[in-house]
Amino acid sequence: MQKSFVTTEIGNYFFGIDLDLIREITRFIEITPVSLAPDYICGLMNLRGQIVTVIDPGVHLNLGKRSSGSKSSCVILKSNIKNLTSSDVTGILVDNVGDIISVDDDSIEPSPPNIGEVDGKYLNGVVKLNNKLLILLNMISILNHQNMQELSV
Repeated sequence: MQKSFVTTEIGNYFFGIDLDLIREITRFIEITPVSLAPDYICGLMNLRGQIVTVIDPGVHLNLGKRSSGSKSSCVILKSNIKNLTSSDVTGILVDNVGDIISVDDDSIEPSPPNIGEVDGKYLNGVVKLNNKLLILLNMISILNHQNMQELSV
């Protein structure tokens, strides 16, 4: 079987987000900061009348805080993701969005405990491409970690 991923860049790393989890991708985003929000929350975005919480995965991945720039995009995730502790509409701020690639399941290798600064608990594996390493993000782990932090505050 094959799985499809949207390729993104966060910092100097090349990540893949499972296409099945993505509702849409937006560019030219306007994010409204939220006072006293945790550092991983960039703010709120109005997407055709729907309020979207935009998070910064770079904070969880130990890659530092993102700032939206001319190439930045927001990956809007589906709100009915299985095993997710919240049904809020969430967006992921990324530095750049690339292509959609499909890989065979058997080409996905287990992720090491850490890849550079990236914590392995937020990864689903890695795929060796011709000239790059595609790091597969575990969005459920990232989002559930965010929700657990909100509950403990």
